[in-house]
Amino acid sequence: MKILILEDNEFQKKQLRDIIKGIDPNYAIFEAGSTNMAFILCEEHIIDIFFIDIELKDGSGLEFAKKLRSDRRYEFSHFIFVSSHHVFALEAFKTIHCYDFIYKPYQAKAIGDVLNKLKNSPLIKNEEEPSVRFNLNDIHVRIYLNDIYFAESHGKDTSIHTRQGKHI
Repeated sequence: MKILILEDNEFQKKQLRDIIKGIDPNYAIFEAGSTNMAFILCEEHIIDIFFIDIELKDGSGLEFAKKLRSDRRYEFSHFIFVSSHHVFALEAFKTIHCYDFIYKPYQAKAIGDVLNKLKNSPLIKNEEEPSVRFNLNDIHVRIYLNDIYFAESHGKDTSIHTRQGKHI
């Protein structure tokens, strides 16, 4: 599972990273201290779970999440906001549809509870699970072999029928 921590406070970032590594050392954790770096990491890697601080030196974690939601790859990603600013919780849930909002100072148990729930999410798949990847109208698509029912050929085109529907 790939996790991105967007936090500009080095102490908070290290603390959160250590908590996550303590829960499962196999998580791939990416860290960004700015929204610009976070966007770069999101282009280079497909992130499964985001831990996002709201007030950052170079902008807003809420604005970062709104922009990322417009990217089809992250339309249904799990955003968890970590902030001491309670006033942003309603906006995070209503406009960004975040998975959770954890108040600082956070406890390891709260982080662990969220990660344990998400570990078994059908939207998060094991990177080592066999899959096929292709481009579909400039969108990178990954289909896990266990999700494929059958494929059919239509001349030069191929349709793949999966649990999630039909891909052409």
